Amino acid sequence: MGRFLRANGTIRMGEDVLKKLGFRAHTVHRLAKQFRDYDEDALKVLVKFKDNRDEYISKSRQQIELQESLLSGELMRKFSINDHTWDSESIKKAANTEGNS
Repeated sequence: MGRFLRANGTIRMGEDVLKKLGFRAHTVHRLAKQFRDYDEDALKVLVKFKDNRDEYISKSRQQIELQESLLSGELMRKFSINDHTWDSESIKKAANTEGNS
């Protein structure tokens, strides 16, 4: 259980960094969830090889490559340009503009 808590803390830190880099909150949330899902799926595969070190290492490398491929594909979609969901700053600005009119 401690391992999962550390992983989630690391994922949350990554979410914070992506938001500070300008990615929209919903985009970051979606990418983090996908990463968690990929990671959990990888663990389900890897646990089958816990007693075979060589096979475990080989499968670990395969899972890392798969995750990198899937995540880079998600980033290539350029969600940050087209994803306006949960963009609270633009909503606040729009509300202030309408409220001042």
